[in-house]
Amino acid sequence: MAPLTVPHSIWELRVTELDLLMKKLDWAIIVGLGISFGATLFLNAILVREVGALGISALRVGLGAMAVWALVFLNGRVTWLSMRTLFHCLVFGVFMFAIPFAVFPVSIGYVSTGIVGIVNAMSPVAVVLVSHVWVGGERATSNKLIGVVLGLLGIVVLSVPRLMSEGSSEALGILFTLLAPLSFAVALNYMRRLSGTDVVLMVAVSMTAATVFLVPIVLLVEGAPVVTTMASYGALILLGPVLTGLFFTAALWMSRRVGPTNSSLLTFIAPISTLLLGWAFLNEGVDTFQLVGMFIIFAGLLVIDGGLLRRLRIGST
Repeated sequence: MAPLTVPHSIWELRVTELDLLMKKLDWAIIVGLGISFGATLFLNAILVREVGALGISALRVGLGAMAVWALVFLNGRVTWLSMRTLFHCLVFGVFMFAIPFAVFPVSIGYVSTGIVGIVNAMSPVAVVLVSHVWVGGERATSNKLIGVVLGLLGIVVLSVPRLMSEGSSEALGILFTLLAPLSFAVALNYMRRLSGTDVVLMVAVSMTAATVFLVPIVLLVEGAPVVTTMASYGALILLGPVLTGLFFTAALWMSRRVGPTNSSLLTFIAPISTLLLGWAFLNEGVDTFQLVGMFIIFAGLLVIDGGLLRRLRIGST
C-alpha cells in the first residue's frame, strides 16, 4: 500500500492509511475498552469474597465463551476446524484466558486491585521479552530494551517499599501477579499458529477449550463454585459475557480497525481505571510509590512504542 502524505501547518509526516488520525468514535471506543478492562479487577475483588480463584477463572471464561459463540452463530462464522487447530486453540486459551484470569483473584488477596492493574500494564514489556527469545519471534530493538528496563524499574519501585515493611507478602504478591502479563505474552506469540483462523471463531473455541481445561481442576481443588449474593451474580454477568467475551472480541476488532499501536492505548487507561475504582468503592489507598511506579512503566511503554512517542511529540508542537 503506497504511503500517503498528510500535511499539517507545522509538520508533515508520511504515514500509511492505517495511521491516519482516528475518528472521535474510535477514541471513545478505546477509552471505553480501557476503563472496562480496569473494571475487571474491581469485579474480581467482589467475587473473591465467596468464590475461589480457579472458580472465578472457569466461570468467567465459560460465560465469556457463551457470549462469543452467540456472535459466531449470529454472523454465520461456524466452520469445521482441524484437530491440529483445536489443539492450538487449547494452548492459546490456557495461556490467554485460564492462567491470567486465575492469577488476578489470587493476587488481590495479597495486594490492592490498583497494584494488580499497574503490574498488568507490563503486558507489552513482557511481549517484548518473550518475543525476543521466541523461535521466529521479533528481536528487541534498543528502544524496546530501554522500555523493558524502565518497566522492570517500575516494578522495583512498587516492590521495594513492601519488602522493607512487615507486609513483605505484598512484594511476593506483585511478583506472582507478573505471571499474568507473562502468560499473555506467551499467548500472543503462540497465536501466530492460528493466523489463518477467523478471529471471532478462534476466541470462541479458545475460551471453550480453556473452560474444559479448568473445570476438572476446579472441581478437584476447590469444589463446585457457589454464588449466593446479588453482588456476585451481578459481577459475574458483567465479568463473563461482557468484560471477557465481548471485550476481547471488540479489542481484537479495534486492533484491526486502527492498528495495534493505537489500540494499545487502552493499556494506559486500564490501570488508572482500576486505581480509581479501588479508591472509590473498596477503600484502597493510593500511595506515592504506586503513582511513581505506574508512570515509570508508562514511560517504558512509550519508549517501546517509538511511533506513539513520535506522534505525541508532534502533537505537542
